[in-house]
Amino acid sequence: NDCKRNSSAEERQTSERMAEQQNLGQDNEPYYGDFTTIKKRDGTQSAVAKQLSDIVYWKDPRISGAILAAGLIFFYVTTRGGYSYLTLFSIIIMMHLLVSILHGVVSSYQGSTPPTQKPFSIDPEAAKKSCAMVVDELNKFFVWYFDILSGKNLVLSLQIICLLCVTWTIGSWLDGSTLLLLVFCGGMGIPVAYQNNQALVDSKLREAKNHIDGLIEKVNDKIPRAENKDSPKKST
Repeated sequence: NDCKRNSSAEERQTSERMAEQQNLGQDNEPYYGDFTTIKKRDGTQSAVAKQLSDIVYWKDPRISGAILAAGLIFFYVTTRGGYSYLTLFSIIIMMHLLVSILHGVVSSYQGSTPPTQKPFSIDPEAAKKSCAMVVDELNKFFVWYFDILSGKNLVLSLQIICLLCVTWTIGSWLDGSTLLLLVFCGGMGIPVAYQNNQALVDSKLREAKNHIDGLIEKVNDKIPRAENKDSPKKST
């Protein structure tokens, strides 16, 4: 009797595993796109930040190189080729539709079943979580910005004004597409360059920060300040 019960339990476990494998292979259930996690085929989840980190740090040179090449081709086609963003987007979607439809027609003509793909859908819970994160960051930015407008921290206000002057000058020299290209190339090259030369870069940045802090302290000392009314008056 014990042997029969053990064999029946093993048979149930085997049938359950086979059913799970069949369910994993089905493509008719929607794939929910989560903005905070990425679903893998084995059921595990990894953060989007890890995926982006692997790209910018060139953990897989083929993927990072393909993304860099695609960005450069996109910049060349939109600036030198004369294609607008809308035109290029329309061409890409049209080619995707044509290739997919042609693949399905050829598969049906050969007598095989046309391949089916999982429909993409946004997970409502993930969307709510992402929207809440964006709203929280915006509220923090508004608090920080209106604190600067109050004039309580003049040094920080002057730093931001100087930074805006620098960005204004750079924007007058370069157009929007060139700035996007520089940001894209910088994002694909600066992190891995910093990782390979971290000690040297940290020492140079520390020296520059100390020099800037010294200049800010000298400027701050020369700014006239009103006397504190609460301080005791000097005796004559």
